[in-house]
Amino acid sequence: VIVKTDEERFGVIVDDTRDVQEALLKPMGPLLKRVPNISGVTILGTGAVCYILNVPDLLASIRKSAPGIVAAKSLPVAESAAAETKQRRILIAEDSITTRTQMKRILEGAGYIVVASVDGLDAFNKLHLEQRVDAVISDVEMPNLTGFELAAKIRSESRFAHLPIILVTSLSTDADKQRGIEVGANAYMTKATFDQQHLLEALNRLI
Repeated sequence: VIVKTDEERFGVIVDDTRDVQEALLKPMGPLLKRVPNISGVTILGTGAVCYILNVPDLLASIRKSAPGIVAAKSLPVAESAAAETKQRRILIAEDSITTRTQMKRILEGAGYIVVASVDGLDAFNKLHLEQRVDAVISDVEMPNLTGFELAAKIRSESRFAHLPIILVTSLSTDADKQRGIEVGANAYMTKATFDQQHLLEALNRLI
């Protein structure tokens, strides 16, 4: 994970990334008022207590333990990640602003350029306006043009015959999945079991 504080960036090795969510930061009380590298705690929906890291503290701890490691003000890590994906452009069609924002963060964090649209019709119009789109990720249940209809319209044009389309939706029946395949989707993922790693792996495989 690449972390930034002010103009400095550093990498943190993590075992896994689970989710992106907003959290209410709670103070730890007078007995634990100042714990190094920890700014507070939050309680997850499961009831588990989760510590919130203090990014400036982490940078200070790194400098203290190994002063020679952090030497540059801004390391080009994000730029390197973007170069690996060759600045590929992903078009998102999602009417939920929360889901759209989360998806955008995931993809931009992986180095992609993201073009976001608020529904299927908006996405179809932007597909024709953009100079290049390398893949489309779409919800299904949207106003104006559903994800199924969007995929069908994309496939109706010969120049988009091989454009990767990934549907990410709450519709999870076998009939829904079959319809997704019939309209031309290359991958079908359900939001109930959504895993960002699977999405990134699918993009890497399809592009």
